[in-house]
Amino acid sequence: MSRREDRDGRLLVAPTMLVVLAFAVLPFLAVVLFAFLDVRLVDIPRLYLDELDFTGENLAGVWASPRFWSAATTTVVYAAASSAGAIVVGLVVALALRRPFRGRGLIRALVLVPYILPVVAATTIWKTLLNPGYGLVNAVGTEWLGWAGPVAFLTTTSRDVGPFTVPVALCTVIAFEVWKTAPLAFLFITARLQVIPGDIEEAAQIDGAGTTRIFRHLLLPE
Repeated sequence: MSRREDRDGRLLVAPTMLVVLAFAVLPFLAVVLFAFLDVRLVDIPRLYLDELDFTGENLAGVWASPRFWSAATTTVVYAAASSAGAIVVGLVVALALRRPFRGRGLIRALVLVPYILPVVAATTIWKTLLNPGYGLVNAVGTEWLGWAGPVAFLTTTSRDVGPFTVPVALCTVIAFEVWKTAPLAFLFITARLQVIPGDIEEAAQIDGAGTTRIFRHLLLPE
């Protein structure tokens, strides 16, 4: 790469980097700074550098709060479950749509619909489907699945299902996040699977490798 190409590349990336710096990096650093300050939110616009009063009481109060640890645990579970779920669902769908067949292009396009939907539209659809009064999910559950009554999926903290206590609201949010982001995982996994030479897989099949072994040793490492 020549020096000119390197310079042009930096110039092309610069606007994006400035946007990320202004709307992601600087606000994050400001939040970290305010965590160590004894200041009210309404006083921040009129705050000067020589008036900064650093303190550790804010963090001490947070670390001692049971609500913080409950929220932190919920956040970790939500992030881990939604990320793992999106990857697993994306992988399964990518493998299912890997072989050419009639209508594959249409199905792939439909798979991407949840990801390209605006968040407001997607949440409205889910709120309507899960509404305890007129939602389709509760109607099917009470009429055909034998539910005792409608379930308020978005406001029910937990519900006993047999011997288990299910965090209904958390599971609902995780399911929504998986539904919304799994298409992105599907897109990346599909792109990666398409670069695998077909003759390698054919050679593995000729050598007697089964579907599980091909997936484990050929597809999964990619």
